Amino acid sequence: MGESVARRGRRPGDLRVVVRRPAKLPRTLGPGALFAACYGNVGSSIYYALGVTAAFALGLTPVALLLAGFIFVTTALNYAEGTAALPHAGGSSSFARRAFNAPIGYIVGWVQLLNYTATVSISSYFAISYLGFFEKYSPIFRLLKNDNAWHIGATVALIGLLIVVNVIGINESSILNLVLAFTDLVTQLVLVILGLILLLNINRILEGIHLGVAPTWGNLLAGVSIAMVTYTGIETISNLSEEAKDPGRNVPLATWWVIIAVLFVSAFLPTIGLSVFPVEHVDSTYTTHLATTWKADPVAGIVTGFMEPLRFWAGIWVGILAFTILVIATNAGLIGISRLSYSMAGVDLLPHRLARLHPKYKTPYVSIIVFGIGAALLVLPGILVGSKEIDLMSAVYSLAATFAFCSAHLSVMRTVPIACRGTCGSAATASPSCRWSARCSSARFSRSSCFRTSPTRRSSSWAGSRWA
Repeated sequence: MGESVARRGRRPGDLRVVVRRPAKLPRTLGPGALFAACYGNVGSSIYYALGVTAAFALGLTPVALLLAGFIFVTTALNYAEGTAALPHAGGSSSFARRAFNAPIGYIVGWVQLLNYTATVSISSYFAISYLGFFEKYSPIFRLLKNDNAWHIGATVALIGLLIVVNVIGINESSILNLVLAFTDLVTQLVLVILGLILLLNINRILEGIHLGVAPTWGNLLAGVSIAMVTYTGIETISNLSEEAKDPGRNVPLATWWVIIAVLFVSAFLPTIGLSVFPVEHVDSTYTTHLATTWKADPVAGIVTGFMEPLRFWAGIWVGILAFTILVIATNAGLIGISRLSYSMAGVDLLPHRLARLHPKYKTPYVSIIVFGIGAALLVLPGILVGSKEIDLMSAVYSLAATFAFCSAHLSVMRTVPIACRGTCGSAATASPSCRWSARCSSARFSRSSCFRTSPTRRSSSWAGSRWA
């Protein structure tokens, strides 16, 4: 997205055109920063997806999460492969634009913008919800839990604070993510170990499983689909690849770290939760308190199964833990949405102003402010309708993320027609070995860059020819 500037030549009447290269995002992020940002977006989802998934999958909630986790593994490796070949911000939007054409990249990009905006709104809303766990200790927390106006006001204030942090710089934002993610991981590890020792009861879980009845096969499939919400933040790493040091190495490494951490938590927390709140037959229906009483804060409900005084201290710490990880998710959502809009503006799919970098901090501050305000506005109707709006945004979030996953898979598989560089030569059609490497080998795929040749600036400006 260069700018043309007309300047006078050496002689009177001469005119020369100078094209300025656009400012680029600095590459400052290592694998730890990439992991922290992505884990915040992926790992935080268990704090609000667990209760919703349990409402459908009941006693098979751990199975639903593991099946969704298998899909997550294939998707994460797909993103690692594509990002290693195309280390630029944009994620699935950039993949689709390079593999197919600009119109498809434009559509995928806008769906992802909707996805990230919902991520920021949902994560910040639930972060404040977990602070309500401390209502017995302070009247302020009681207001946050029981008064929608206070709850929404605190949510907007949290989004505003993170807008400022992200405008100041990605390093400061990443340090915040890294500290909070490490604290969350350690706490979750301790919680899982204590839960396995003190709370696990496999017999209670098995007694609540009645295949075909509780859950029905349809509800089990619905539970798997909803469980995908738990893993929808994997694109964060791809959007940060343009700021990563050695993206060909660090992006796959951070991806594996996220896979291991998230699958560990997703496998054990639901199992412990169903040990505390087994499936019960009440009024001719099967249900669990994990999906009713503790639907908004399921992890806080799990710790109530401990004996005193462990229950008291674990409850306080989990409230802090959930708040911190959801703050990471909100922060990661702002990072993702700003980098995606920066990428789209750089190829004329959005107004050029959205790609403008701050003169001091070198961050896409216009994108951060615009979409941060959009996310804040999205939660304002919650003053009137309460949590019903959050249910709708969760559904939109899941749908948009699934669409992005599908487009990313199709983009990386796209090989014909294709123009390869490097080890595959420059033929118009990929050789069989090139196609094999694109499908099966991340390393070879990274070297040969087996995406279709990027559309030219002229062809990609179909949607942005009038953007100023």
